[in-house]
Amino acid sequence: MSRVFFLSFSGKKDQMKSLTISFLLIALLGAATADIPAHCLYNEVVGEWTFHHSPNPFLNNVNCEEVIKGPLESYRVTLQEPNVAVDEQGRKGTWTLIYDEGFEVTIGGQKWFAYFRYTQDAQGNVTSYCGETSPGWFHDEKPPMPGTPPLRWGCFKGEKAEKVVRTEVPDRAMDSDEIYQADPKLQAYLETEASWTVGPSVFEGMPLREVKKRMGG
Repeated sequence: MSRVFFLSFSGKKDQMKSLTISFLLIALLGAATADIPAHCLYNEVVGEWTFHHSPNPFLNNVNCEEVIKGPLESYRVTLQEPNVAVDEQGRKGTWTLIYDEGFEVTIGGQKWFAYFRYTQDAQGNVTSYCGETSPGWFHDEKPPMPGTPPLRWGCFKGEKAEKVVRTEVPDRAMDSDEIYQADPKLQAYLETEASWTVGPSVFEGMPLREVKKRMGG
């Protein structure tokens, strides 16, 4: 059974504590429905990549879905631990995983960003292709003037030498008509051990699917 609780406090410090806990609860409960459904791990991304990219620069209004269908050039980059990127010319840069959905590479005076490719079937099962990206974009690392956007942009899709594919079944817990309830054990603990007063939940009595909608799912 899924549960939620809300806390009521008195005083400014306690009010700030209440806000912090509320935002944390919302973040934890909504994590399953936020962002894109691709899910790739750090060790699955480390390795040798080839960026198939557009040869000519564009302005920042380029449609990469279309550009990526045209002639492309190749650029090899190896993503190493912990965050080192080395390109085919031996130049070094950095890279970072963007949550578990994509990556950004900064090297050779340019920034490259793309989400991992994924598919989702009618049942909601998600297949993440952690050795491939959806069409992404790259641009100059530094703008021509402070406070202005980069001038030169391009499109690319990444392909790793080692293919990694994972399929996951979605959590259906929040898609039922089960009624949301506060956790009595947690309420008792907070009231006795932490001296907090547990107030009524705004979700109390709602079906889980309705709670999910109100949380943005």
